[in-house]
Amino acid sequence: DYNQDTNRFTPIESYRILNNDPWFAAFSFQMCESYFGGNNQCIAGYWIDKKTIDIDLKSAYPTAESCIFDINWEKPGFTHETERAIESFTNLLMMNPFIPCVVCLRSFKFPKNVKYPCITQKVDGNIVYTREKVDGGEYIYINGIEYWAALKLNCEMHVISILQANILLDDNKNMVKTLGLVNSHLISKRKELAEKFGKKSKQALDYKLAANGSYGKMAQGMNDSNSYNALVDSMESVGGGCITNPYYASYITSVARAILNLTSQEIHEMGYKTYSNTTDGLITDLPEEKLSSLKVYGLKRILQENRALFFNEKPDSDIFEVKHRQDTFLNVATRHNIALNSEGVLAHGGIKTKYEKDSMQDRFEMIRAFLECDSTGYDYKDSSSVSMRQIVMKGKKFHKEDLIKNHAMRYDFKRKPCNISDENIEFQGNVYTVARFNTEPYKDIEEFLKYRAAAKTYKLVRTASDFNDLILKTENNKREKGKRVYVKKNVNETKVTSLLRLYFQKIIDIQAFDNKTQSEIAGILNNLNYCKRKITINDIKNAKRKTRTSTLRIEDVSDLINLINESTVKTALDVQAINCDKSV
Repeated sequence: DYNQDTNRFTPIESYRILNNDPWFAAFSFQMCESYFGGNNQCIAGYWIDKKTIDIDLKSAYPTAESCIFDINWEKPGFTHETERAIESFTNLLMMNPFIPCVVCLRSFKFPKNVKYPCITQKVDGNIVYTREKVDGGEYIYINGIEYWAALKLNCEMHVISILQANILLDDNKNMVKTLGLVNSHLISKRKELAEKFGKKSKQALDYKLAANGSYGKMAQGMNDSNSYNALVDSMESVGGGCITNPYYASYITSVARAILNLTSQEIHEMGYKTYSNTTDGLITDLPEEKLSSLKVYGLKRILQENRALFFNEKPDSDIFEVKHRQDTFLNVATRHNIALNSEGVLAHGGIKTKYEKDSMQDRFEMIRAFLECDSTGYDYKDSSSVSMRQIVMKGKKFHKEDLIKNHAMRYDFKRKPCNISDENIEFQGNVYTVARFNTEPYKDIEEFLKYRAAAKTYKLVRTASDFNDLILKTENNKREKGKRVYVKKNVNETKVTSLLRLYFQKIIDIQAFDNKTQSEIAGILNNLNYCKRKITINDIKNAKRKTRTSTLRIEDVSDLINLINESTVKTALDVQAINCDKSV
């Protein structure tokens, strides 16, 4: 409890739950594997010129904690492996998604109408939601709430096993929810101290920190992380803490992720859009008056019941609250969105400007940075402190120094872009061309990795042409049949090379090239100004070689074919007009 004389919490003796039973070892291991962080992804961009709201899940992690049952660590649970046992437990889980369990999956597949799959995978430090995973490779572990959410979205899953833990009962045979009781005490105590000392008082803020920060200690050591120890001059594993609990940690974050995915899917089915998901909130064009109508596939009712039980809220009190409202905002990437009004959403994406943070000048500079930067990205100045490691190892004195950092101005490709087109937008009296795009989930992890690898080679992806160039490079690298083509940084040059090879291999017919010399063909291409460098006779000769057979797909060069045909028709008409003038 809080000691008002010392302004500190009274220490509580730490404890560890010890049980060497193999079942609990397997349960804890699989819970560790099912633990992931927050759901953060940009869903559509770039210039969103319609009324939107930024909504948050009220007290996201304390709300999740209030729903979680305690486990009886003295009594090993059940292992469901047969088809009949798995089906029986699944039916039970559908009635209560918080029955403590962890599910081992071999494969899964969501229907095509699901825009927001909810089975979490982690690749290279990134959380990814794909449409499917085929048999083979490593198993996937998810806890009960994500399994329940996937079933709600009609996902087909090949389940290997389900480990179901026993719920702890008190002396009156009631199911125990310790985290809910603890948060109930912390929140009521915070309100009491806020009324007595003020909402921003140290006493009230300490209780707020205890309620919101307890998750971090329960998840400590769940991800492999190291910290520098100056005493021994080496990096050491952070390791778990005295209250680290894989079961708690896995469920707390998965509840918030499931809410965002299910809510986004429900909004999609209502005919509206979600533009961004960020841990405990999302940006949507759903009218504010319809917010209370969201049911989150039945999960909202359970959250409301537990908030009413532990937080003294009305049973019909909404679990969402509006944090920001805006008419227009720039949505570049995850945690990089900037509204044009001072009360609107603002996430810097890691960028710092020379203006006061969060000021209107700061907002406008970040927007200009995206609209006006060149292909090298955006350079900005950042003030950084010398690290403890540099002080110990290199003898540096503690000070701050200015560093020039570079930020890539592009979508982060956590989802697959689609429906891409250009639009002209006006900002501060200037007109700019930017892409408008939507996204869809990647088919699988392999497709995600191909797109992310291609994206890393770009510092700027701003227009539809930029997107199409990157997609061309990605799709070519995904080819399973035929030789892959090295796609140069100047994509149009690669297209010209492929067009020539396709023509000389007689795969496509270009009448403008028929009966033309090599010099004339080069002249036709150069007159188009399609790529930066001039096409030479040597390029034509190289394209004719029988060993140069690898090409892009015909559809990848269709724009160039159309351009040549249009140019040929225009030239023919010009010649016809000249002949008519001469005859007159």
